[in-house]
Amino acid sequence: MTGGQDAAYRLRMAEGFLEEARQDVELGRWRSAGDNGQPAVENAAKAALALVGPVGRTHNPAVLLRQALVEGRFAPRYIDLVRRLAEKAELLGVDVHDRLRRRGRRADAVGTL
Repeated sequence: MTGGQDAAYRLRMAEGFLEEARQDVELGRWRSAGDNGQPAVENAAKAALALVGPVGRTHNPAVLLRQALVEGRFAPRYIDLVRRLAEKAELLGVDVHDRLRRRGRRADAVGTL
């Protein structure tokens, strides 16, 4: 997969999760909105990273975005947008991903009782 293809794929993923999160908010499903908001931001960040190089396995793309900014890998007109995306990725970063996964495993275990 080329960088552009990976970026397009990640962007579609981000848009799908974002749409689900919006629906969750409209229906008052606050926990589900968080469950969908985190991968929306993570995939958006990975889409941006795919435009400047290969994206490794990470649930903390904010670190990689900031590194790419320091290295000057984004065009000047995108720097502010990428900084904002990095902030959002930090806010909904790996700790949120891990909490959501742990909660999901607990819910699965309860559902099997």
